[in-house]
Amino acid sequence: MHIMRIKLIMLGFLISSKLFSQGSWEMVSPQPTINNLFDVCFVSEQKGWIVGANGTIISTNNSGESWEWEYQDNSKYFESVFFIDENEGWVVGWDDILHTEDGGETWEEQDLPAYSALEAVYFIDSNTGWVAGHPGSVFKTINGGEDWTQVLNAGNKWLSDIVFTDLQHGVAIGSYNSTNGAYTTITEDGGETWENTSPLGQESLNAIEFISVDTAFVCGNGQKIIKTTDGGHTWETISNFYSSKSDIHFFNSKHGIILASNSAYITDDGGTNWNSVPTQYGSSLNAFSFVGPIGYAVGFNGGMIKSPDYGETWENTGSPQFTSIEDLYFSDTLNGWAKQISSSKLSRTFDGGVSWESVDIGSPEILGGLCFTTMEIGYAVGAHHKLFKTEDGGENWVSTDLGIEGANINSIYFIDELRGFICGSYGLFYATNDGGNSWDDIGQLGYLYYTDIYFSDENNGWIISYQGKTYHTTDGGNIWEESSLNGISGLDDIFFLDNEKGFITSLEGLILMTEDAGISWVEVGSFIESANRAKLSFANNSEGWLIASTKLYYTIDGGFTWHYHSHQGYMTDISFQSPTSGTITGSYSLVLKYDNMVTSLNIPHESKLEILPNPASNYFSVSLKGLDLHASKINIYDIHGRLYKSVNIKGDKNKLNIDIHTLPKGLYFVVLETRDNRFVAKLIKQ
Repeated sequence: MHIMRIKLIMLGFLISSKLFSQGSWEMVSPQPTINNLFDVCFVSEQKGWIVGANGTIISTNNSGESWEWEYQDNSKYFESVFFIDENEGWVVGWDDILHTEDGGETWEEQDLPAYSALEAVYFIDSNTGWVAGHPGSVFKTINGGEDWTQVLNAGNKWLSDIVFTDLQHGVAIGSYNSTNGAYTTITEDGGETWENTSPLGQESLNAIEFISVDTAFVCGNGQKIIKTTDGGHTWETISNFYSSKSDIHFFNSKHGIILASNSAYITDDGGTNWNSVPTQYGSSLNAFSFVGPIGYAVGFNGGMIKSPDYGETWENTGSPQFTSIEDLYFSDTLNGWAKQISSSKLSRTFDGGVSWESVDIGSPEILGGLCFTTMEIGYAVGAHHKLFKTEDGGENWVSTDLGIEGANINSIYFIDELRGFICGSYGLFYATNDGGNSWDDIGQLGYLYYTDIYFSDENNGWIISYQGKTYHTTDGGNIWEESSLNGISGLDDIFFLDNEKGFITSLEGLILMTEDAGISWVEVGSFIESANRAKLSFANNSEGWLIASTKLYYTIDGGFTWHYHSHQGYMTDISFQSPTSGTITGSYSLVLKYDNMVTSLNIPHESKLEILPNPASNYFSVSLKGLDLHASKINIYDIHGRLYKSVNIKGDKNKLNIDIHTLPKGLYFVVLETRDNRFVAKLIKQ
């Protein structure tokens, strides 16, 4: 999420800038989201909606060329979306039903009489519809969702899809629990009564497609694809091939397509034989929607792909995917390098990390570390025994065999153009004094797995090990003195602000600080949970940021206290190019850019926002003193500047109701952003 750095003036009262003294991170890739996406619904070639985790609802009016956010709430988890036309639709999830009558400009919540983790929604017309989910529940409405009645309670079943061919005849499918045993049930009286018609010997079922009032195809997690020709009373196996199948669609009785993990399968003989087609996406796909020959599929990590030809070919309609990268090095705010994880390739950026291109340095060896000393001179090390060097900004690379066997190299660090170090497993620690032409074994400091090296100047440096031991040099790396962290292991990253004050992260979930050059260390923070990666960097002496796998943390007091900021997808590295420019990278094209906007904002002299009621418990309405909320966005921040909720305003409205029932009790700031100004008001959640 994007947290604006702002100074707040409201009702003539100046809010201290210290409340918002850290900058913000904006996700620039992938677009529009990296959230896991679970369902898609298109009602025409141009108009469609996608839903997913963190309360994601996005829509397009131009065949996926661009997407707009309609709804976002991190406390919600949406599984299915269904529109009967371009205006009216429903979204369901974990005990949530949302309804719109204006194409998604506004959404209202609808209530169920009992809890259900909803997986599917289907409407025959604007009044009559059904939702289904866990535990074994089907609910029906006959007034557009204003009221819902439970018509099936099948116990500990997991219903994944529901379809009706008319007002009376419908089929719900799923499993006897979350993973095993196919379950099908049919109704012939609109859902008032149900008959169990489960086929034997099947695994869990995920999706059903009717091509006539009697004929339907079903796919699931097992090897079999099953079919009914009598409305679901009986089922037959029509083909076998191993794959976990998430969705199915038939264009006619012969031509169909199945979505299976990161591939699609096409049949031209009614489902007997299937041919695989690549989808150009490296993560699991969950659902698709076709309008004629044009199809859209969505999946994990913001995956969005499009087919123009009945699923024969696919291309990305969201951001292009690239391999996860780490070891960020920037020569300035625009030009940078990174190492692709578990790859023999590098990545390069010319726009500050917004986009990256792959660079092949001419070797199949997996790379273990990367370092640049100038814009022209850079080094990469193979995980086993090779050194790669460029002296022309990466246009050409020359390799040298280091002659190191039996250990993995995972880090390289240069103090200047001549003096550098490499380290790795089994106590591997080498130094060079001639720009990497020759390397000397420093000797066994310890039979350890070294993870990172850092120098604060040409003399003072530190090396850390996974086992919890650290070594410090004051003479440029000739002599190293050992210190121990008293049993703290999993050390991952080290960073020093000067020769005395520095930080170490541990994958066990700790942040350690020293103010005496590493003689002693104290715990100053902890992660919400342990991490696979824990990297930190500072924008200045006061403001620092830390990534811990999917969690982002910050400090604004020089590292003495750390605060949770947000969940951002799986992050791999962080780097500041200047006090006002930083980059975070991660898996599946994740790129976050740092922005410090304090000098460029227009500060309003008086708030024109009206909030009622205030204090508020579950909802409040906001208006701009009689003015229309035209082309605006409302953000809700806590007193630390963390964004809790963001609502886009479409169309001209003079009043808007906002749901805050999931916000913790406390003081918040409601910030209305228009094209020209920002308006702020205080909100008390009780």
